[in-house]
Amino acid sequence: MKKNKGFVLAAIAAAASLFASCNRDYMSYDVRELTASGRGGTAVLRVMPAHHDRPIDTGMVYIKYNTMNQAKLYDDSAKIMLEGGTPVAIFSGLKGGNYYVYSKGWDRNINQEVIGGRAVTVTQEGVYFIRLAVTEGD
Repeated sequence: MKKNKGFVLAAIAAAASLFASCNRDYMSYDVRELTASGRGGTAVLRVMPAHHDRPIDTGMVYIKYNTMNQAKLYDDSAKIMLEGGTPVAIFSGLKGGNYYVYSKGWDRNINQEVIGGRAVTVTQEGVYFIRLAVTEGD
């Protein structure tokens, strides 16, 4: 009887240990996936905000790593600058992964603030030109 009790306890302990180790590996896998994007790669995002197909040349673009949703706080920002006659905000040195870009700018044609954002997925090295639709702010 004592041998059976010991065997049952050992089996329960082994099952609990196996279950716990599987959960730990699963959680680690999720964390690695969530932290894939960000700095340290070779991709470049060139973001051009546009209101009614007119480029916005005054404002900022913000970027959030590891998400496809708008955020309250962003990981980095870039001022919209003219490059080769095109107003863009540039984020370089990015790894593959998911990002959310958001812009606040000023449309001189209507003399009003414009805002907008969208999700971006970087799948490989290279330069990505992102046209970011913006609309009148609140």
